[in-house]
Amino acid sequence: MARIRSVHPGLFTDEAFVTLSPFARLLLIGIWTECDDQGAFEWKPVTLKMRLLAVDNVDVPTLLAELERANTVKRYAAEGREYGAVRNFRKYQRPKKPNCVHPMPDELRTYVALTAVSTELDDDEDAPVPPKSEIPPQMEDGGGRVGEEEGDTSSLRSDGAGARTTKKRRKPETALPPDWRPSESDRAYAKAKGLTDRETDREAERFRNNAGQNGRLCRDWSAAWRNWVIKALELLGREPRLDDGSAPTPQAYTINPKSPSWAAWRAYYAAIGKRFPVSEMDRIAETCGQWTVPSEWPPGHADAA
Repeated sequence: MARIRSVHPGLFTDEAFVTLSPFARLLLIGIWTECDDQGAFEWKPVTLKMRLLAVDNVDVPTLLAELERANTVKRYAAEGREYGAVRNFRKYQRPKKPNCVHPMPDELRTYVALTAVSTELDDDEDAPVPPKSEIPPQMEDGGGRVGEEEGDTSSLRSDGAGARTTKKRRKPETALPPDWRPSESDRAYAKAKGLTDRETDREAERFRNNAGQNGRLCRDWSAAWRNWVIKALELLGREPRLDDGSAPTPQAYTINPKSPSWAAWRAYYAAIGKRFPVSEMDRIAETCGQWTVPSEWPPGHADAA
């Protein structure tokens, strides 16, 4: 999975970097986003082409060979697969909670700077990118601090009056538990908005299946459920009830295939392009179930009040 990485401004004047061809430079920067947090990436030229240079007429294997010659990446094999390591990656990319996905031979740990490194370089010929004369990695005037990741708000900031305050850390994203069921407050919200108990049970199952099928991660699943309820009501052709009571709340009306207004409601949904209510009503008609509508007759019908 691609990750957000930092690009130091000193990179563009580094002697090793400027000797690369333009597309090789772009590929190197792109490879950083494909690396795991230790600086390893899968050596798959076709995949890298599609992800990083999809619309460019370039030969990625040739560019990778150019990066190898410049000693900016090193190809290696592990566990029957081919990988690449980015030189001094961890010297200039410092995630707070490293997630190492790919295997890394011990002899390459120094190459990617996973071991301790000196602040002064002993060999200019093996200088990393950016050079030692530049500001430390991931730091700029007025910018972020070393080691901060996007979304991290644990660092201190000034409030403008000399005092230092602490930002709140963002709530982490989590997966919906496989056995999730709406809480009492979740069900109360659905009922207040206009869903019947039967409709709430059906939508809860759909909500759970959708989250599991798509592997969704969310910081607030209760808020996601509330949005789902509103969308479900829209698909049913009903307006969600207002929370503040400033407008009259329409009373739900239950009909079945034998009700006089059943055909009228089906025709109304078909006329306004609501495909889901039509298909659901057809399914209910086969099982002799019930359907909830805002009123007995649809808007504009001759028998409507």
